[in-house]
This record gives sequence, structure tokens and C-alpha cells, in this order.
Amino acid sequence: MNKALQNYECEGQLSIFNIPIKAPEHFMNPPEEPKTEPTDDYIKEHPTCFYVFGHYLDREDGWHKVPDELPTFTEWTTIDVVLFGKKTGTPWMEHGKWEAKDWTFRSLDERRDTETIEVLAWCVSD
Repeated sequence: MNKALQNYECEGQLSIFNIPIKAPEHFMNPPEEPKTEPTDDYIKEHPTCFYVFGHYLDREDGWHKVPDELPTFTEWTTIDVVLFGKKTGTPWMEHGKWEAKDWTFRSLDERRDTETIEVLAWCVSD
């Protein structure tokens, strides 16, 4: 250490030993959603349905909500998806243009890199 700076102190100086350490958060456990009754009349009348950005989807028709129900296929399987484009703020549905396997999704469209996309729901294609 430089002898000229050996006893140097400045106003407001902090010791790294006085900084409180925050406990690490569990990254594998997302925060729990509040358990409330559905306020949407359609969902009250159709309890197997859920709503995702402009789309009412029915679990009886094979739809699964992400991240609650991820695919567990051992082979790549063609699926239909409801997507949300983060850059444009637009939701849309695509049929047969995606595949799923082991909690992952991949697009069959090579041009998909132009938009940051989030998969909101999925079902196996007919």
C-alpha cells in the first residue's frame, strides 16, 4: 500500500465490513401468485378456461399456461402457441410453427430473431 494513503480517510467513507449482506433469493421458485377468485364473468362460467392477452383458452382443448405447465415431451413435438412480442407489445397466436421438448420451446421460423418473444400458452398441434 502507498504510504501516503495509509491513514487517509474521507468524509462519508464506508467500510466494506459495515455493509449489510442480503440473503440470496431462490431463483428456481418464482413468487407465488395471489390466490383470488376470477373476476371475469366468462372464466366464472367456464372454470377450465384462462385468459392470456386477448385469448380465452380452454384446458379441455389442450391449452397449457406458461410457466405453470411446461411441456415434458421426450421428442420435439409440433405445438400451437400464444406469443407476446416485448418490443412491439403485441400478443398473437401461431399454429404449427413451434416445437416443444423438455420444458423448452423453439421456433421453426428462422426469422424469429427480429423480436424478443415470450411464450404465454401452448397446446399440441392437430
